[in-house]
Amino acid sequence: MKWEKVNIKDIPKRHLFLYEYIPKGYNIIIYGLGKLGDSYIKQIEETGYCNILGISDESINKAEKYDYAFLKPKEISGDIETDYIVIAIDDNFTASSLYWRFVKAGVNGNLIKNIYLRQDVFPIEEKELDLIKKNIELNEANINHIFVAVIIKGGIGDNIISLSFVRRLLDTDKSILIDVYTDQSMMDSVFGNEKGIRNIFCGQKVIKEEYDIVFSLRQLIHVDYVKWKKINSINSHLFDLLEKTIEKRDREDLNDEREKDINIIKRAEIIGSNRYEMLGDQSLWNLHPTMSKLSFERTRIEDKQFENLGCYLTVNAGSGKVSERHNVHQTKEWAYENFVDLISIIKKTYPQIKVIQIGGADSTLIKGVDKGIFGENLNYIKGLLRNAMAHIDTEGGMVHLATQLGTKCIVLFGPTPMEYYGYQQNINIKAGNCHGCMGVTSDWHTKCPLYECPECMKKITSKMVFDEVKKITEAGKDGR
Repeated sequence: MKWEKVNIKDIPKRHLFLYEYIPKGYNIIIYGLGKLGDSYIKQIEETGYCNILGISDESINKAEKYDYAFLKPKEISGDIETDYIVIAIDDNFTASSLYWRFVKAGVNGNLIKNIYLRQDVFPIEEKELDLIKKNIELNEANINHIFVAVIIKGGIGDNIISLSFVRRLLDTDKSILIDVYTDQSMMDSVFGNEKGIRNIFCGQKVIKEEYDIVFSLRQLIHVDYVKWKKINSINSHLFDLLEKTIEKRDREDLNDEREKDINIIKRAEIIGSNRYEMLGDQSLWNLHPTMSKLSFERTRIEDKQFENLGCYLTVNAGSGKVSERHNVHQTKEWAYENFVDLISIIKKTYPQIKVIQIGGADSTLIKGVDKGIFGENLNYIKGLLRNAMAHIDTEGGMVHLATQLGTKCIVLFGPTPMEYYGYQQNINIKAGNCHGCMGVTSDWHTKCPLYECPECMKKITSKMVFDEVKKITEAGKDGR
């Protein structure tokens, strides 16, 4: 009763002791002497909240720094005299496995307490645990491999950007095997030729316990699950990278990125970082745009197809509907009339140059283009873009695809920030004083925060774009 108020410093919220489950002054045994167990012990020693009768872990070496009686795991049974057993493990599968192990050894299940990062139900039901265990055993058949799931949120461009992380990850250890989980179809065009990629899944749910590491990628890297003991035994450098990534997300309060794009983009603006550098936490993972260069396998048939097209520009007039049901388009799109005007000027000035429009199956054909290729396989589009003299588009997936194939793009920037998403080798256009509002509002991508019609896109004229087409055409006369 002598502790009326206690301030505990440097303890992450997710490591807060189980105060709501363990009554004050009761006797406990703590199993698990990793970061979570260490946090629990520090809190109890500072507060005197309850009495530690003993500690336990698979490794007796971890107990050397503590002045408590050590129990081997097999000594925890129904005969042990304590009020509660606290499982200090931040792996839900392992903690649940220990729960059932102790129950089978005679311990009253009501006396076993654990909060897995204060979010998951504990324990997992035993029948569900058995199914998960079987999947784990399949993956651990080859103990020398590190099995990784990489979950990618976003469109085609986000997948291409994420390729830089996948390649960096594969470089950290030759034993890594990766399953890619994405919402986009045909991503074999991006990841298919990478050694170390096992599977590319589209729209499937990840069973985290099947893997040694699970990452999710959006604007930043998130570490969702780790088998720390295995990773540490195989690659201490990778172990260190994982720890530092988790610490950065905790410290920056960016574990949940939703509605925080503006924070990330503003930080990038201040420190002068682009989309790749921000994803890689600058020097931590050290990602850069050249790491996503796409491989391209040529065939005689495809070569002949592209040769028959002659000299051509490609253009993409849409960025995809946000909602098919409501027919809502994105604010970063350039007006159809502008594209019609641009194509007309190009055809009058350079009649020998063909203009080929690409897009989704529901695209609207631009008046004046020589050919529309809609809903085509992405591998074919790769070849088409790779052989184009240039590609004209608003910021989006086709720009990332063309750029990483070595084709120069003329990119029209509006609500998405040019400094963040732009590639130096491209011709990036923005106009007026109002642009780069990405993340300012929750619906910035479908509704301009200030105007009925986005001024940023309205200010870009067809003449501005044609002037850049002219530069590329004149410069390429002696080349392509």
